[in-house]
Amino acid sequence: SSDVCSSDLGVQHALMRLLAVVQTPADYQAWLDNQRKPGVAPVAPDAKAGEETFLSTRCATCHTVRGTRADSTIAPDLTHIGSRRMIASDVFPNNDAYLEAWITNAQSLKPGCKMPNLPQYSGVQLRDLVAYLQQLR
Repeated sequence: SSDVCSSDLGVQHALMRLLAVVQTPADYQAWLDNQRKPGVAPVAPDAKAGEETFLSTRCATCHTVRGTRADSTIAPDLTHIGSRRMIASDVFPNNDAYLEAWITNAQSLKPGCKMPNLPQYSGVQLRDLVAYLQQLR
């Protein structure tokens, strides 16, 4: 999972990490096959509300979630972000708290990245957006 940062990956080269996962060939093929699938449609009410937020705001302007109308290639493909162990170039664990912080104030976590701070997302709307992203596995 990589994140788009300013020119030539931004100013945070020291914060770029690579997570290597060792798998059997069969497990790798299963993972790869799943990664090629479109995003999972949300079922839970909070995730459904989050999908609507994602698709009707700036998120869909930059990101892709395959199987939805979000098909931009400016920023990372988030089709299976919920299955990622880490976010922000593998710097932070992919949990609700860090994902909320990344959405609302990415610059404080990784100065110089292209992900803008989006403080307009808060409260229930932010929790719903995170619920949607986390169910994309």
